[in-house]
Amino acid sequence: MIRRVLAGRSRFATALLIVLAAGVVLVVGSFKVENDSFRDLLLNLGATALGVFLTAIVLEPLIERARRPEETIHSAFPHQEYLSGIQHARRQVKIMGAWPYVMDPPWRESFLSSCSVALKHGVRIQILILDPLSHAAAQRRNDLDNQIDVAGIISDTLTSLDEFASTLDVVAARLFEPRVYSSLPPARLYSYDQRALCSFFPLGSNLGTDVRHYETNVTSGLARFVDEQFDTVWFHEDTRALADYMHARITVGESGREHVAQHVLIGRDLYVASADLMDDFFRNSSRNGAVRMVGLQVFSGEILLDVVSDRDPMVELISQAFATKYGGGNVLATGFHAVIRLHERESENGAA
Repeated sequence: MIRRVLAGRSRFATALLIVLAAGVVLVVGSFKVENDSFRDLLLNLGATALGVFLTAIVLEPLIERARRPEETIHSAFPHQEYLSGIQHARRQVKIMGAWPYVMDPPWRESFLSSCSVALKHGVRIQILILDPLSHAAAQRRNDLDNQIDVAGIISDTLTSLDEFASTLDVVAARLFEPRVYSSLPPARLYSYDQRALCSFFPLGSNLGTDVRHYETNVTSGLARFVDEQFDTVWFHEDTRALADYMHARITVGESGREHVAQHVLIGRDLYVASADLMDDFFRNSSRNGAVRMVGLQVFSGEILLDVVSDRDPMVELISQAFATKYGGGNVLATGFHAVIRLHERESENGAA
């Protein structure tokens, strides 16, 4: 409780420490004074100082909480207030939306810095971001009258979060949990500890930052409803950890070499861009059943590998999918053309 009250208030903390020290000195000194009147004076002054300290630490948070309304309606997303909430969080942070609006310029650096502070305090940060390749992302762009490049914003956000995650130590990396989902929920959620900001996806062309956001306690009916939607999306079978979404980890043949590569899933086929994987494929003559994948539960049967040629009718669609998913970090945009298709063997009746 003391850490929560003093966090970010250095002058207030210094003053309280002085009051506490003075109170202790006065109380202890009163027992060493022989004069009864002077002893009582020191004891009373010391008790008063300690009372001030306890009031500030215990009662002030209760009074502040009582003054705060149960629900506040914001006409637009309160970026600075939410970032401050993350920095002072001590338990958990949850975000669910098409993409985190605190990742928009000019808030991105402050958001990631706030996340670093929260992670150092042992706060679990859960973020749900829409798959830029999903139908829901395309629908969201239509909702915004095609004025906003939704997929482009999301792919840039995913790349930045992936880069941020790569800088974290082992403990912080376990607490930082971005996940990618494909079906748009009915509402957004931005919460920290006991406070939640909720808003609903509008039917019109307004951005999420321009609609009403309802700030409330996490125990309120609205917050509980949106939090239930969060859990539904979080545990959905199609929702994937960001690391698995961005990086395919594949081992082929008998070499035992693991390849980490960009990839896209189109229909029931997985397309992987990796020159090293292609080299391993040819050197070891990898065939059926020789593929192992980590974090990608897309196949249940025997896996086959094919090299995608420049004349393949899927080339244009594949290139567009990589561009949509990885944006400026798309390896195919650099003239790289080594793409392998992984797919299941079709059964005798032609069904996969």
